Amino acid sequence: MNSVTSRGTDQGRLVPELFGAFALFVAVNIFLALTQPQIDVNAGLGWDGVQYATVARQLAEGQQPSAEAPFVYRIGTPLLAVLIAPNDVVSGFRIANLAGNALTVLLLVVWFRHHVLDLRIRFAVLLAFMLAWHGPIRFFWFYPVASEHLAFAANVAVLVAGQRLRDRLSLGLVGVVALVAFAGTLVRETALLAPAVLPLARLRGLRPGRETALLLIPLVAGLLAFGFSHRVGSQTNSYSYLAAIVDWFREKSVFVYVLGWLNAYGPLLVLPFVSWRASLSFLRTNPMATAFLLAATVLGWIGGQDTERYVYWAAPVVYVLAGRALIAISASAPAAVLAGLGFLQIVSERVGMAIPQPRVVDPLTLPPERGLGNVAYLLTPFGDPQYFDLWSFWMPRLAKAILLVEYAVCAIVLFALLTRARAGVSPARRQ
Repeated sequence: MNSVTSRGTDQGRLVPELFGAFALFVAVNIFLALTQPQIDVNAGLGWDGVQYATVARQLAEGQQPSAEAPFVYRIGTPLLAVLIAPNDVVSGFRIANLAGNALTVLLLVVWFRHHVLDLRIRFAVLLAFMLAWHGPIRFFWFYPVASEHLAFAANVAVLVAGQRLRDRLSLGLVGVVALVAFAGTLVRETALLAPAVLPLARLRGLRPGRETALLLIPLVAGLLAFGFSHRVGSQTNSYSYLAAIVDWFREKSVFVYVLGWLNAYGPLLVLPFVSWRASLSFLRTNPMATAFLLAATVLGWIGGQDTERYVYWAAPVVYVLAGRALIAISASAPAAVLAGLGFLQIVSERVGMAIPQPRVVDPLTLPPERGLGNVAYLLTPFGDPQYFDLWSFWMPRLAKAILLVEYAVCAIVLFALLTRARAGVSPARRQ
């Protein structure tokens, strides 16, 4: 009886939390709509967006999609855009991707409730997620014709379902997850990340449970969608997934990759290391989340030049680790240190600063040894930056060195201050 009452009370609290998160999402999006200009390359379509819009218009005319790969195989969002606004596919993309972002935020609320037990900190990490300049919420207003938004929501949905399937197997829920995996993979192949790790949800020790085979069904559904999209789409270039992986594996340096993580998450990334024992404990006891983190870590290296956006697929797990660490740390850390951390996070996420326009269409024309010009780097470019100055892969080589040193100094100072403060708290007060 007490268990039922407790579960009902907890469920009752979920509804106002969802309303609060949605209100925060609306407020952030209103601010972004008023302050963030859309990219001006290719009449607001950007680079990849030209291919997505081409696919959408071909679908609207009943033609077989024919465009550059891998974009031609991501037919989910173009199809939705056509269904929503057949005579204005760009508006269709906006509506579909904005809805995907709203769904992601609401699903993250449910995911965070499983793992971060302090409401204030849940909202803090949710806000950090929404305010990241390269994340799906903010980047949408700069680059609305894209494919990752609904795929991001699909991955979080599978993670949430996996958390429920961990304790109780439900064939109905497995079926729903299979549908989500199929639809998500039609949107973008990265939606396979969560279905691929779902069988680990019921892992006990080093041995899979007897029902693990059932949890492979969503992955099979995603792979069927992947095959279907490749039957439907016709690529016009010589793109190969394997060749792209090999090229990026060779071309990306360790320093650029590390800087990409730092740019993606900011000083908040130090928190799981301050509370490293608790972080390791969480990862050991949550193999699905651990495998998802590892998969996104690999994707960040081989996925392409936008390292920040690729490693951000790990956000559901990274923010859980940061939130849990923040609960333990906030019990002892001086208010000034926490305020300083918050200020540095705001700076690194470029809160209040719009994503700037590109001044060149082809970043390959930018020499890596170019000077800094009128741009100053303090965890992020200030002054007169252009779009490619923001990315770890494309920014001037000197800027990369400056940011790596700055982040290293911030990490060392924060780690020392927070570890010292944490050492003075009894284990009973830690999460």
